[in-house]
Amino acid sequence: MLPKRLSVKFFAKNPEVVSTEAFIPVFQNWIQRRSVPGLLIDVADYSHVPQGPGILIIAHEGDYAYDFRDGRPGMVYISKRPAVQTLNELLEHAFTSVLAAVNLVEKDNRLNGLTFDLSHAEISFVDRLNTPNTAETFLALQSQIDLPLTRVENDPRACLTVTAQSSDFNTWIERLKVVESL
Repeated sequence: MLPKRLSVKFFAKNPEVVSTEAFIPVFQNWIQRRSVPGLLIDVADYSHVPQGPGILIIAHEGDYAYDFRDGRPGMVYISKRPAVQTLNELLEHAFTSVLAAVNLVEKDNRLNGLTFDLSHAEISFVDRLNTPNTAETFLALQSQIDLPLTRVENDPRACLTVTAQSSDFNTWIERLKVVESL
């Protein structure tokens, strides 16, 4: 099972320290400097949409966003065109991309010390055709991913969304590589 699209999100610990609009020049700067992986194209402002996608960097391989979905601000990477062969490679790519973005955000003085909770991530399988929100799909994912997963939503109309917990996601990325080689 290889979904064509998925997203990985880390939630902000202290979202009140920054205004959404502060991300616009930061993300424009990322495009100019090619600060994160991928072919970065443009910045889109959806901050006017309640509980929406926030501020996005539109890119070829996958989009980056400071996202407000479900009323929980966070940094998200949405993989759109994965150049990978396995689920673990796709997850490794998505986690590496979002962690690069989180690292840049936390170091940027223009964002007033915004930090993220790296102890858990939300993974959404946006590709409903290849990863329907069913118990069977969830069990299949659990057998392929070497990390405790919790299913967030049981509604089959919603994207399959899980939370993954780890004390160190860099260690988890290394675990994905080990599982891949088995």
